[in-house]
Amino acid sequence: MRKHLYVLAGAAGVAALYVALAWFMGAQAEQKYQALLEPLVTQSGLELVHEGYERGVLTSTARTRVVLPYPADPKATREAGAAGAPERVSLLLESTIIHGPLPFRQPEGRLVLKPVQAIIESKLVHEPASVIPQELDIRSVAVVGALGGITVSTSVLPVEISLPGGKGARVFWKGMEQELRLSRDMVELEIEARGEGLEIGDADVLLAVGPFSLTGECRRSEEGLYVGEMQGKLDNMTMGAGQDNSSIDFKMAELDVAMRDSAENGLLAIEYALSAKTVHAGDWDAGPLSLTMIMRNFDIALIRQYQASFQEMQLKAGAISEEEQQKLLLDSLDGLLPGLLRPSPEFALKDLVLRTPHGDLTGLFKMAVHGETVQENITPAQVPMLLDIKADAAVDEGLFLALAKRFIKPQLVEAGAEPEIVDDAAMQSALQTLDSLAAQGVLLREDGHVRSGFTIKNGVIAVNGKPIPISLSGQ
Repeated sequence: MRKHLYVLAGAAGVAALYVALAWFMGAQAEQKYQALLEPLVTQSGLELVHEGYERGVLTSTARTRVVLPYPADPKATREAGAAGAPERVSLLLESTIIHGPLPFRQPEGRLVLKPVQAIIESKLVHEPASVIPQELDIRSVAVVGALGGITVSTSVLPVEISLPGGKGARVFWKGMEQELRLSRDMVELEIEARGEGLEIGDADVLLAVGPFSLTGECRRSEEGLYVGEMQGKLDNMTMGAGQDNSSIDFKMAELDVAMRDSAENGLLAIEYALSAKTVHAGDWDAGPLSLTMIMRNFDIALIRQYQASFQEMQLKAGAISEEEQQKLLLDSLDGLLPGLLRPSPEFALKDLVLRTPHGDLTGLFKMAVHGETVQENITPAQVPMLLDIKADAAVDEGLFLALAKRFIKPQLVEAGAEPEIVDDAAMQSALQTLDSLAAQGVLLREDGHVRSGFTIKNGVIAVNGKPIPISLSGQ
């Protein structure tokens, strides 16, 4: 009997200890809940309004409003002649916080067995002013580890949304799962997302993507900007139309997209890479495709300055006229333009490879704006004089002739050419066009390829080193 009492007393002691720990960790959980949302404010310019937090022994509840930098009703605000900032669009999050050290209950659809400080289960509450459709069900679960790490899993449940004004137009989201892992000090992030796909369209127009996956990591740099790498994979993307002959059925299969960015000495560099196994457009099949684009030397401080001024314009949009909005935007651009040019932004489009049934297409494009020629009071009209652009491209001669033939054939048919001679006549016309452009020096024929070089410098355009009678200088 005494042994049973000891067991009961021990169990009661463990239960009391658990409740005490959960109550203590509930206070910690409230701080974690607010810290989890804080990056939304610091990194995206959103505003948070904590409308209530009710502490419980094992669970707590919270209501937080996320205010977006968009006026809720610009027209009504403008007509009312409201002074100051108009009412803004907001989203309401309702959360249940389950306290550790072990979860007393599990979040829906998940199993958490490791020691945790808290489990935060949130869902989006739709309101009339919400910019998110009423049918869209968005939920997230944040697991705060015992050592401080945070994993956020977001789910967008399958939904079909009817779009207004369209003939049966719809958006069908097949569902998405996303995990976001934050480090203890909120400096490093790991992101993993996957989804079944998205469809937008009706009987005539359709965009379908997925399944897809996205992984990446980013770090907060010394400049306070999150930079890092992301890698995405999309098994299929289709854009096309059903019965409209004027439209093109476009498909890319096994699409990979990668992004890498870095920040150093107050400058930002971004690199995008894209590859696809096959490309299909209309009756034309090609692939594989690879493409890399680089943008570098952008002043982070100036980018943030423009973001701030653009958000200010958004906030004022409901209270001022469209003409005043345009003036505010132009004034912002005029102030940003000289500063953006000074650190020599550079754009590079490289590694463009497209294999087609007729041959290969390869090319290289670069553009740099050199800061040493920039004046303090530069105007948009002077920008062409500062451009230093060089583009080189090469295509297989067979591909050039095939594309030229495809362009010429409809013109011959429209002109009344006999059907049996259209193909031969179109090819003959394509050959004559190639010979003519080569004789003018616009195109160069080398090793079975057609090449061309294009430059802009000091406001003058040149093709293959020969200036052409078009000047960008305005003279």
